Amino acid sequence: MDPFNRPEPKISDYYADLGLPQQANSRDVKTAFFKLAKRHHPDKKAPGMTIDAQDFRKIREAYECLFDKAKRAAYDALYFDLQDQWTTVGFDCGVLFSYSFTFM
Repeated sequence: MDPFNRPEPKISDYYADLGLPQQANSRDVKTAFFKLAKRHHPDKKAPGMTIDAQDFRKIREAYECLFDKAKRAAYDALYFDLQDQWTTVGFDCGVLFSYSFTFM
């Protein structure tokens, strides 16, 4: 729970989700994804224990964006603006989507 009662950003910091710097290459992205996927995959848990399903979806979304060159270029173009949005207290999510942020 956020102590400042801020809304969750609509777009996550994919680099942080995978534990990578922005300069990471595609091999680094793939390696980080497989390492985290093994740890957080829902099938690795006992039946009924799907606590990590949300974490796994977040990791998979980050991988899908950063591994695809076109999606990563679109994400990187807005990355610094997104960082400002993540650090601003009480930011307006509508402002974030005033940018044309669409993946092909």
